[in-house]
Amino acid sequence: MSDMPLWGTITFEVVKLGAQFSGALVVARLAVNWALRRYKSEKIWERQLAAFSDSVSALAHLRKVLHAEIDQFEEQGGSHIDRDLYQKSWRTLEEVIATARLLLPLDVATRLHQFDVEFSAADGYFSGDPVDVLYPQVAAVNGLLEFLVERGRTDIGGFPKVTPEQ
Repeated sequence: MSDMPLWGTITFEVVKLGAQFSGALVVARLAVNWALRRYKSEKIWERQLAAFSDSVSALAHLRKVLHAEIDQFEEQGGSHIDRDLYQKSWRTLEEVIATARLLLPLDVATRLHQFDVEFSAADGYFSGDPVDVLYPQVAAVNGLLEFLVERGRTDIGGFPKVTPEQ
């Protein structure tokens, strides 16, 4: 490089440093964008997992309350229903469903909404024999639980469908 004048050497070094700096900026931006996309997708996955698990947990609790009411009704032969416990379980489930409908895929959200509407409608028919309402509600809860567990396993966990033989 002794043939190159001093200003040429300086210019060459400045251009090299500029190219290195520009390359480093491009790589840093790509890395940050990749990390941000990955963080967002992981957060979405975590929120969906929480929505699935909260929904399943609230449904299981409601099913337990419904079974207890059926057992109490059949053992005592009366028509007493613990409306406070029932309403508390139902309100918890409604809150969970509202959040889950925002986070879960459209077909799951639609199924949750349909369940919400049908279950609420059935709740208004407590004028006659409570078991006439409780048994269909248990069946509806069981159906939704099965659906959510299956979808949760495939959507969130990547697990295959569980069959009774397993």
